[in-house]
Amino acid sequence: MNKLVSIIIPVYNVEKYLNRCVESVVNQIYKNIEIILVDDGSPDSCGKMCDEWGKKDLRIKVIHKKNGGLSDARNFGLKIATGEYVLFVDSDDWISTSMVKDMVENMEKNNVDMVICQFYLAYANGKKICKYNNIIENQIFDVRQTIKLLLDDKIITNHIWRKLYKRRLLYSNCFPIGMNYEDIYVMPKLIFSCKKIYYTNNPYYYYFQNQNSITNTASYKNSLDHFKAKKHSFEQIIEKFPEMKQEVKIIQEKTILHICNNLIKNENNYKLTKLKLNIFTELRKESKNLNGLDLKFGQMILFKTFKHSFKIFLILCWLKKIYTRKG
Repeated sequence: MNKLVSIIIPVYNVEKYLNRCVESVVNQIYKNIEIILVDDGSPDSCGKMCDEWGKKDLRIKVIHKKNGGLSDARNFGLKIATGEYVLFVDSDDWISTSMVKDMVENMEKNNVDMVICQFYLAYANGKKICKYNNIIENQIFDVRQTIKLLLDDKIITNHIWRKLYKRRLLYSNCFPIGMNYEDIYVMPKLIFSCKKIYYTNNPYYYYFQNQNSITNTASYKNSLDHFKAKKHSFEQIIEKFPEMKQEVKIIQEKTILHICNNLIKNENNYKLTKLKLNIFTELRKESKNLNGLDLKFGQMILFKTFKHSFKIFLILCWLKKIYTRKG
């Protein structure tokens, strides 16, 4: 067990967090790694910090490029990665020092193509939460089992990090440039390329809850990219497993409600703002052939109301919040 592992870290505007991330990677128990820092035209001091790390550790390769976004940075990293295995780490996150060693052991011991671990939600106040690590045992999944869990998006999520990949799975330019939520876009295809996947409920990855991240930023592009990525994922899954069509339909309805809820949360109001109106209008078009009848009662009412009246939908969301708070 001494195969080279390429660890790709896209870097942009994270000077507060970069050292914490790189230290966690440099200090891995498993030493046969190459660390690829991709400075994506960062406007702060990250480029200089990357160069300083490159001088400290010969395993570190530094790329400086024009800003092209997260997908472009990951694709650049893949172009120079020489390892048999690949791991992605986001530059405001960090990993356990035993992550690479244990993930490689699981890969080789179980003869699988991908290893998925659990992760912590890590907060600025030091709080760490791992929601789903005690639900199922460590085990090997086939592709269909993995996709079913991916649809549920709890025990197994679409995040590109928290997974160790055989290099052959990651095809050239696999991340769509200029699109947010690229993890969702590519994950089904990566799983389809596997024969077997190993899941471990050990949490090795620390996912920092950065309020400036894409997922915490309300915009027309972010919301629509989220849905487009989900839609693309659903289409791939139905093509591969037509028998999952009804399950996918229910998840699609939940996704529309989820995006609406995120938009309310990020704008922090229940008004029908211009942004909400624009996004809700696009989502309503996508809900044309969906009826919400298989959702839970409360979700069904919200979904049907959304298709009928945005203003009443927002009032119901507000009432739901008040009721939940009182309960």
